[in-house]
Amino acid sequence: MGIAGEIFGHAAASLLRNKLRSVLTMAGIAWGVASIVLIVAMGEGFKVGQRDRFRQLGENIVIVFNGRTENQAGGLRAGRLIRLTYDDVRDVRTECYLVRRVVAELQGPARAVTPFNGGTFSVMGVEPAYASIRSIPVDRGRFLAEEESARAERVAVLGDNVRKQLFGDRPVAPGDRVSLNGLPYRIVGLMPPKTQNSSYNGLDSDKIYVPYEAMVRDLPPVDPNFRPGIVSDMIYTPASLEQFAEARRQVMRVLARNHRFDPEDPSAVHIWDTVENARLVDSIFTSMTAFLGAIAAVTLTLGGVGVMNIMLV
Repeated sequence: MGIAGEIFGHAAASLLRNKLRSVLTMAGIAWGVASIVLIVAMGEGFKVGQRDRFRQLGENIVIVFNGRTENQAGGLRAGRLIRLTYDDVRDVRTECYLVRRVVAELQGPARAVTPFNGGTFSVMGVEPAYASIRSIPVDRGRFLAEEESARAERVAVLGDNVRKQLFGDRPVAPGDRVSLNGLPYRIVGLMPPKTQNSSYNGLDSDKIYVPYEAMVRDLPPVDPNFRPGIVSDMIYTPASLEQFAEARRQVMRVLARNHRFDPEDPSAVHIWDTVENARLVDSIFTSMTAFLGAIAAVTLTLGGVGVMNIMLV
């Protein structure tokens, strides 16, 4: 019969003599294999989901907000309010070689009216590069153009929820008009529905986007401390993911010089670094996957030991 046939014969006989033990052992092996596959797949799925969530805000962006100093610096008291300005954006753009792109963002409310409906919405004064940095899709028309921004033209891009409230189910197209605080703005683009479960100043579909200079002139924020040149925040992307920390240090040095605060002051400006957050989330899920995978491997090993016991009985 041959050696192979004899081996398989002994194995079959052992399995038949110990039916319950055989079934439990094979179940343990199957569970161990399935656990390893499922756990690794779940870990990768969660990591991909988190990356997609951050990508809804923008690909590898860093958002810098206004803050208040904690430390004294340059002979100035602690507790000063730091308000970012467009000059900061220009300086970061020209001096920080580890920053690929940077844009300003100015936010405030405005009353929008069409012949069909009206409402108060969040208006964003932004630059043309904002759409690509912040992942703002446009399916009809386009986003703001460079020449429109330079001339501070009265043009606007509507979020999908804004369009629905102002126009309902009526047809709307680029070239139609909307009144913002009584001033006529021409619609140049319309956003499609956007799934978003993460934000820092409201959902993108609930906003109206206009050129930054036009907003400063026509729709300044309702803030007694506002003056032309102030921005709500600025957004930048590092030139290299490997040097994102050094890029942040470059930005902090420029802001600290312009506003005379200690670059190590943790509260002078607030930073949301999605690159750092994504790496942290990846490391957490990698550790969880490794831990649970080890448990599954132990289960698989115990199943293997059970098979050996059956074979040796």
